Amino acid sequence: MGRIIKGILGGFVGKVGTVIGSQRNGVDMISSLPKKSTKAPTELQLNQRDRFSLGIGFLKPINTVLKLGFKSADPRLSSINVAMSQLLQNAIIGATGNYSLDYTKILISKGELSPGFNSLALSENAAELKVTWSTVTSSGLANPDDESLVVIYNPAKDQHFMSISGVIRSIGEIAISLPSDYSGDEVHCWLGFVAKDKKTRSTSTYAGMVAIV
Repeated sequence: MGRIIKGILGGFVGKVGTVIGSQRNGVDMISSLPKKSTKAPTELQLNQRDRFSLGIGFLKPINTVLKLGFKSADPRLSSINVAMSQLLQNAIIGATGNYSLDYTKILISKGELSPGFNSLALSENAAELKVTWSTVTSSGLANPDDESLVVIYNPAKDQHFMSISGVIRSIGEIAISLPSDYSGDEVHCWLGFVAKDKKTRSTSTYAGMVAIV
């Protein structure tokens, strides 16, 4: 049963007969019910499913960062849609049945601000990751108060950590506490920046892979 959300002349959400009503980014949308296919999926379709599943499995847990790190001129596209498009085009490697992620090509943000030059991930203290970057802001579009975005991924545990704490570009580093059982694990790290007003962002950099002390 559908639910009317703006009066009798407005849009609706849910199933009514053979159509489905929904809203995306404030736009009312109507689509027909999908027909069940009796055909077996092609190899191309199976490959696309595998690639999509791999990509969305990585991106969905960090959607909070992606909402800050990506912006589309098309209001119908969410931030995760834009991030997914970039990942599918650039960061999936391998062949049928053996796809994997190229962590160095993954982006957590994309935009016109200057990136975090010379970004580097390192672990000097137990269960802690530090990310450093150049504080130079004299070239390009960089502001001392741009706020850092950090994503850490532990493949062995398939876990993500995020920092949107507001540590600013001019500080040049951020330390992030990790669970004690991360000791000895290798993690991947990415660094991006978003302007204080959240209207512009940088293209993120891969800060490297590091073994946690």
